[in-house]
Amino acid sequence: ADLMYSNNQKIYTKGGLGLDLGFTYQKMLGEAASYYPNSYRNGCRYVPYKYKIGISIIDIGSVKFDPDNTRYVGYEFSDFANYNYQTNTFNEDTPTDIFINQETDPSNGQVKKTDRIRLPTFVSIQADYNLYASKVYVNATLIHGMPVSSNKFGIRHVSSLSVAPRFESKWFDFGLALSMYEYQYAQLGASLRFAYFTIGSDKLVDLLMKNKLYGSDIYVYVKIPFFYHPKCKSKLKKTGNYDPQKIKRRSNKCDAYN
Repeated sequence: ADLMYSNNQKIYTKGGLGLDLGFTYQKMLGEAASYYPNSYRNGCRYVPYKYKIGISIIDIGSVKFDPDNTRYVGYEFSDFANYNYQTNTFNEDTPTDIFINQETDPSNGQVKKTDRIRLPTFVSIQADYNLYASKVYVNATLIHGMPVSSNKFGIRHVSSLSVAPRFESKWFDFGLALSMYEYQYAQLGASLRFAYFTIGSDKLVDLLMKNKLYGSDIYVYVKIPFFYHPKCKSKLKKTGNYDPQKIKRRSNKCDAYN
């Protein structure tokens, strides 16, 4: 067992690198060979998608701590037995010293870069399908946390599989998320949007009912969209077609504005 401890907690680190990679493919309902979303040069037309599929790798990289602000011990427990571990006490300023007397070479262990922690890297595969009139959708997402090797410090991201139907309109959205936490624990989440304000939780049952708790979360955010390019607004008003939902409905019939 290898242990690294930061003596003085700080809100910043010595440095590091984080990288995300991803790819998305969309199948559109209308002609999209020269389509630029919300573009004036594209005739201000809107083309919704029938489905889209994406794959991404998130949080590739690591965080580095100041070596002068860390303590490290590589423990070897193969020949060690401690039957009274419940009564062990340690100094919170030097927790790495709790078994230090058992070690002949405490600076040597499996972890080689002892001042780095790997980010919780995970692979995400998503599919989103337009079920009805660009209002009813269903999403399926697979998230798989990449394991941490024995010679690195790191955090493994939780794995999950989810299916999430939702209803979308200009001023209101509602969605449910049925998921399997670590591929075995069922969870129910929900999100609700009024205008620009959204609130939701991926673990709604855990917040409302007494249950085995594997995690808890709640999220709130504000998003102010721009429905048109500024030049499009005046153009569509002249034709009397300045209505996002009207454009959506006509575009679903492959009758996009030009």
